[in-house]
Amino acid sequence: MGKQTKSRTTQSFGKGKVTPMQVAFIVDRYLSDNNFSDTRSVFRTEAASLIAKSPVQEAPKSLLTLGAMLNEYICLKEQKVMVDQEKARLEQEKFRVQILLQGMQDAMNAYNVSGNGPTPMIHNSASRSMAVVPQAAPSAGSPAG
Repeated sequence: MGKQTKSRTTQSFGKGKVTPMQVAFIVDRYLSDNNFSDTRSVFRTEAASLIAKSPVQEAPKSLLTLGAMLNEYICLKEQKVMVDQEKARLEQEKFRVQILLQGMQDAMNAYNVSGNGPTPMIHNSASRSMAVVPQAAPSAGSPAG
């Protein structure tokens, strides 16, 4: 078998960057949802420069909560582990099939090099043991029915 090269395709997804403004909104929403009003007030004061850059001053309601984001992240990581395991299993299976095919090719090459020895006779045992049934003689009368 020859050396195999793998071509890696660049993935355009999953490369997004979370901005500090987005993090500020996520933290603000977390503090608000969990009734950390004093901490939220201090945070909003400290993060005022980030929040002020935004056209909206509150986190959008469509924004996932921090808990939902973490749950989704964990699910995605679990799925990635399963996909990686399946990829490894498929690579092993591919390698086994390649070895099998190489063995079959080697056997065919050895057969062809040996001068195509006598072809094996295939005997059909069913044709030898078949009983001959005589045909019935046509009767002189009209057919029944």
